[in-house]
Amino acid sequence: MTGNITGSVSVNNEPTVHAIQSDAWTVNLGQGVEKLDTANGYLWNIENSVGQMRFDQAGSLYTTVRGPIQATAPTITKEFSVSLRLDPFGFSGDIPVTDGGSPATFNMTMLVLCCGHDNETVFVQGPFMNGTGNLRQPVLLNSQSTIVTFPTAIPTSSVSISCDTSVEHCDSSADFLGF
Repeated sequence: MTGNITGSVSVNNEPTVHAIQSDAWTVNLGQGVEKLDTANGYLWNIENSVGQMRFDQAGSLYTTVRGPIQATAPTITKEFSVSLRLDPFGFSGDIPVTDGGSPATFNMTMLVLCCGHDNETVFVQGPFMNGTGNLRQPVLLNSQSTIVTFPTAIPTSSVSISCDTSVEHCDSSADFLGF
């Protein structure tokens, strides 16, 4: 039997669907949801891997302080000094930190660089760079005479200096202070 409906049709109720779950339900939203899951996974890893880092309600990353706060700077008990003359664009190579003539590592909290008008870069190496080969960490870039303090002590086992000028040699004296 067939028929035609003319005019308008209205539905007076909103039918519901009765569904019973027999296996896990999935909803396919395309690849966008996979990317969102991956991003959320990365955020979860970041937040949970770094114990001091958290996200606030707005999604901004912040840090909390754990353990005692040191209110006073540590007393400087060790000093290592280097005085040298470098050719233009010269490099000192690694100079081992020594204590009483033996190789040592100390916690550097201050660097005092004395040089004329020369521009120099100062590098350090230490146990914090374990496994990085011959890479050096710059602690002062293309600078002249200056004093630098570090809010966190840097474990230092060797130092090096480069002459960053092409005009003349660099005469420098650097004092590495710490504990």
